[in-house]
Order: sequence, then C-alpha cells, then structure tokens
Amino acid sequence: RMTDAAIVIENAETFWNVVDDFLQKETEHPGADIPADIDFQGWPNLHINVKGEKFHSSLTSSMVYGLASMHESFQRAYALAKYGTSNLQRLTNEDKQSLDVIFKIKEGSTDSETDWSGTINQFLAFLTGAFEGMTGVQKMTILLALITALTVGGCYYLYTNSQDHAADLNAQTQTTQTVVDGMTRSFELGREVKRRGETSLSREIEAHGEDGKSSLLKSVASDAESVKIGNQQYDGAALQDYRNRQSVDRERTERFDNFYIKGLSRSGISSSELNLSVIRVSNGESFTIKVAEDIARPVELQALASAIVTGEVVRISYLEVTENGHVARGQFNLIIPNDPPAQAEPAVR
Repeated sequence: RMTDAAIVIENAETFWNVVDDFLQKETEHPGADIPADIDFQGWPNLHINVKGEKFHSSLTSSMVYGLASMHESFQRAYALAKYGTSNLQRLTNEDKQSLDVIFKIKEGSTDSETDWSGTINQFLAFLTGAFEGMTGVQKMTILLALITALTVGGCYYLYTNSQDHAADLNAQTQTTQTVVDGMTRSFELGREVKRRGETSLSREIEAHGEDGKSSLLKSVASDAESVKIGNQQYDGAALQDYRNRQSVDRERTERFDNFYIKGLSRSGISSSELNLSVIRVSNGESFTIKVAEDIARPVELQALASAIVTGEVVRISYLEVTENGHVARGQFNLIIPNDPPAQAEPAVR
C-alpha cells in the first residue's frame, strides 16, 4: 500500500505517471495491487462538439438517436467493468445517474463536456474490494479500458483543455508534437498495461467505447461540418467515410502525389494506427491516409508532423482506395524525398 495521502489525478499526465509508477512496482513485485487511494478530480472527461447549420441551437433527431446509442455503449462498458456483464439490468440507479452525458446547445454548435471523475471514483471504490482473484495489473487494465471507453480514447492525449479556445488553436501545434512525443509515451504505457493484464473482458469494455463513437459519428455524418469527440477532429473526408460505410464499388490503386498535411491523429481509440488528413495540391481534394506506425519511420512521422505547422508540401507514395468514384481513403507507404528540385535540366552541355 502506498502512503495515506491520496494520489489526486487532475489530468492525463498525472494519470500516466501513476500508470508508469504502477508498472515499475509490478515489475519489482509481480502481483502488486493497484494503489488503493487514487482520487480523480475533474479528469477524465469527454468533450464532444458538433458544428453545422442544422445544429444551430438544436439537435437533429438522428443525433438524438446517435447519442442514445452512444450512451447505451457507455452503460454497457460500465456494467461490464463493474459487474462483469453487459446486461443493463445490473446497473443501479446510482450507476445510471453517474453515467449521464449532458449537452449544452450553443449558436451554431452542440457542445458537451462530461466530467467522469465521480463515475470513476465510484467504480474504483468497488474495484478495490470486489475483484477477488484478479491480479493488480488486470484491475489496472480494466480501469484503463473503462477510462478509454468513456473518453473514447481522449485519455491518451495530454492536451485536452477544450474550454480555452486560444489554447485550442495552439493545441494544433501542441497536439501534433504530442503525437510524436508525449502521446507516444501514453500509448506505450497503455500497450504495456494490456500486454501484462489484458483479458477478453477488458477488450470488450474498450470495444463498447469504439461502438459509441461510431454511433455518434454515423448519426451526424450527413448533417455536420465537423465533429470533435475524444480529442479527435472529424471533418469533410473523415465524416464522408462514415457516410460511406455501406458503400459498394471499390477500387485500389498504388499512387504518389503532392500533399499539404492538415492533421495527424490516432485512428482508433487506442490503436497504433494514425490518420493523416491531407489535401491534394493539384485539385484541393481532401481525404485521410492511414499510417501504420510500424510502416512509417520515426523521421517520416516527424516530417509529417512538422509539415502541419510549416505548410510545406510533402510527396507521398500511398495506396488509394476509391468508392463509387470518390477517394475514400489511402494507406501510407513512404515519403518520396524531393532531393533534386523537379526542374527540367538542359539537354546538352
């Protein structure tokens, strides 16, 4: 047991430090239990923002349906974590109250900021006593899976201050840097927790978070201009992808082209794949190129990240997937270095 002073977790950084300390302790003393005195305050939280003409001070009926589905996914994730079953009958009234997602409706956008700290504390009080026969690292994996599900992966990001809009603009640069630095650490720690303690139960809890995110995105994809959920931004191309999930006529072609890089983010809520938002220089077409972390070299990730800030053009070799004649997405191969500037050389000396 650690000291009697509670460990207060107010942000992602503190949380990942606690995870890091626990993993080190567990290496030295296999079977070590999770700290009994963690107190979450104001973190983790889920920020959702939907922008678009139809969201001027109202919710579309489709979004109401999507939110209800997302909320049900959260309830199932919680029921699984707390009672080992996704049967919603098991939830008490107190459980249900702690899982409410409250929406504020502003001019031109629908915004929600949900603080899950009370929910997680309530769950922790239960977790420390109720999970007889589970190792400390398995408990930590369940805790991480629940936080991942309720924040739809936002817990992996260190800069999540959505309240402060000046910081939000600055966060573009920061988040990019975090993709390459700080975030990498949180994903490495998350992977290590799972490597040691993952169970089918923890995987299922996380899957409910992924389902919840998809329900919401599908429900607003045809009306929204942009959606921010779990610290990831979905606009034009990414929303088009959700609209097209049922689509048919698909073609794949190896190509290379010049792109402006608009953003770099995780593709799944805890996946090691990245989404690269690009704009084709020649025609302004925007879409997402998936980047598998084991394919891209660190120097390439760094180059893509810095191109967001500098606005420089990057030449990329990729696999292009078109659906019904429109580019749906791409799969990254490599950056083609542009060493000699592409200028016509004189034919004769």
